[in-house]
Amino acid sequence: MFLLGNAWVGKKGGGRKRKEDAARVKETHSLHLLPSVQVHQETEILSWVGEFTGLECLCLGAGLDHGVGSESNVRITELPTALGKLLALRWLPISNFANLSDLQASLELLYNLTSLSLDELPLLIRLPGVVCALPDLLQLTLNWTELTSLPNAMRHLTQLTTLELLNLPQLTSLPEDMTTLCALKVMRVCDCGHLDVNSSTMPSGDPKTS
Repeated sequence: MFLLGNAWVGKKGGGRKRKEDAARVKETHSLHLLPSVQVHQETEILSWVGEFTGLECLCLGAGLDHGVGSESNVRITELPTALGKLLALRWLPISNFANLSDLQASLELLYNLTSLSLDELPLLIRLPGVVCALPDLLQLTLNWTELTSLPNAMRHLTQLTTLELLNLPQLTSLPEDMTTLCALKVMRVCDCGHLDVNSSTMPSGDPKTS
């Protein structure tokens, strides 16, 4: 199901009804001025989401009120490269895709992102290199993935103010040098049992760590 403004579309009525709803929404918002779109347990929308080029907020995956492990999300193994057309996108949470492992191609053109959350992606074992090249990224949240380390290229995220590392059981190390992250104000680490925070040189001013 996906949320456009305050109206839920595609929850009931079967596949034909969902396609009709999708077509109607596309026509209604042909000026590409949607402020936000939230996608839950749907595959049809992924084929045309790139048409909303004015989009600033897009939530992909299952929300907290929809549980974990939806059948349709399991079928999705990659996100469309059409996401790269959303050049106005600022906020992008991606969650609960059991078979999604590579995000490089779908993220590489989203250089205006300010907030990125990767959550419940059990096949994600390395952070896509493109994430470390997002010049305006302010907030990065990594939750329930299989990441084992964070790349040294993270030193390029000089605008990053908040870094959240949550429920990462395989994570053992941070980038060696984080002193270039001068804007970092909050660093939250929770349930990363094998992580040695002291293995990294932190920026001056010591960001608030919890």
